[in-house]
Amino acid sequence: MAKLWDDTMKRLIRENPQHFVNFFLKRALFKDLLSVELKNRTVEADTVLKVVLDDGKEMLLHIEFQSTDDAKMEQRMLEYNVLATREHKKHVYSCVIYLCEEKDIAESPLVWTTPDGHEILRFYFVVVKLWELSSEDIIEMGLVGLLPLIPLTKDGKQHEVTERMIDKIVAEQPGLLQWAKIFAGLVFKDEIDHKWLEEKFAVYNSIINESWVIQEAIQKGKIEGLSTAILGEILTGSAHQIRSL
Repeated sequence: MAKLWDDTMKRLIRENPQHFVNFFLKRALFKDLLSVELKNRTVEADTVLKVVLDDGKEMLLHIEFQSTDDAKMEQRMLEYNVLATREHKKHVYSCVIYLCEEKDIAESPLVWTTPDGHEILRFYFVVVKLWELSSEDIIEMGLVGLLPLIPLTKDGKQHEVTERMIDKIVAEQPGLLQWAKIFAGLVFKDEIDHKWLEEKFAVYNSIINESWVIQEAIQKGKIEGLSTAILGEILTGSAHQIRSL
């Protein structure tokens, strides 16, 4: 399941990298998507974007996605930040997006002290908890690329909210429907909701079937450990299959 979350988020960002840059850095411009493999060690970040600030200076935006709690998340963020800084010789702005509500959430800053209380390190990173945002918060940003995340917001599991999300995506960027369906399918749990969800997306199945993600899945045979058949079922008409992943 974690691979499905991670793979979906990475691909969602690839659709509209500028929108995710503006989510964290309002006045920065996306320049390039960098390798996520940090060569100093066998470490792989989720997403690293090169951005240009309004003064012309470049920096990196590092984004991690978490669907479960992780007691060492603060240390992971620090490690990724240091390794990316050393490898690319640029300042790194690190952010983590928590997709699902959990009890043990890493908070910023990470502070290390000696046993007698002397501070030796303080590391700040941005924490976004999607369940604390409303669907209106996402919509008001005007960043179309973030619309598929609406089911993960605090009011996202309401039918009328999902309908509004679908309508806005169809009107502004229909290619995002496949991501919206995946996230909605992971949030709506019971059979009644699944049936309702399938009916809402059924009208747009032709758009979803033609999306590049389906074609890429067919060519590669699998996406991050998911079989083409399972991914196809998720995207094109069998949301109940998600529960068995």
